[in-house]
Amino acid sequence: MKRSGIVVADGMRFFRQWLRGVLRERGWRVLGETSDGGEVLRLVRQLEPFAVILDLHLPGQDGFAVLQELGREAPGVPVIVCSAAGRPDDVLRARRLGAADFLVKPVQEERLWLALERLAEGDALDG
Repeated sequence: MKRSGIVVADGMRFFRQWLRGVLRERGWRVLGETSDGGEVLRLVRQLEPFAVILDLHLPGQDGFAVLQELGREAPGVPVIVCSAAGRPDDVLRARRLGAADFLVKPVQEERLWLALERLAEGDALDG
């Protein structure tokens, strides 16, 4: 099955709704969304998304643990981290765990589009 669409994992409902709307505006589909870190891997297995947009601070399982699991079990699915915690050590840790990009909230739409376009083109992201 060809991968298409995005899985969104964020603890804030309004952010998930905002993402769904702005992604739809640019032709992306949100295949699934969750506020629970423990649910992300199940959604990825079930829905086979093109990419995951992931917050670091999730109930159930934090984003770093989710990144580690995705790296082991779904290494072909790129992850864009969107987090209010943009400390350099968080960015570095997320990158080391396999994040393709790291966007600091509040997320600028143009930065999100750039990250997704680069993923779609298969380019390695430099941040």
